[in-house]
Amino acid sequence: MKWPVIAERWMYRDPQEITDALINRSARLERRPSSPIAAPAACTNRDRYYRQARRLHVKQAMKGVR
Repeated sequence: MKWPVIAERWMYRDPQEITDALINRSARLERRPSSPIAAPAACTNRDRYYRQARRLHVKQAMKGVR
């Protein structure tokens, strides 16, 4: 059984109204300010002893022991 494509309510109306709505939607999307792309975080190479100590610290913090 093939299910119908889920669409917004206005897409089941008159084709002319659908065309107008799509044009308005694309105009709104073009006006949106673009979000700045965040710079990737610098990769810090941590050794296994650091990770082990950090894991232990987090476990103790979760238990309430410092």
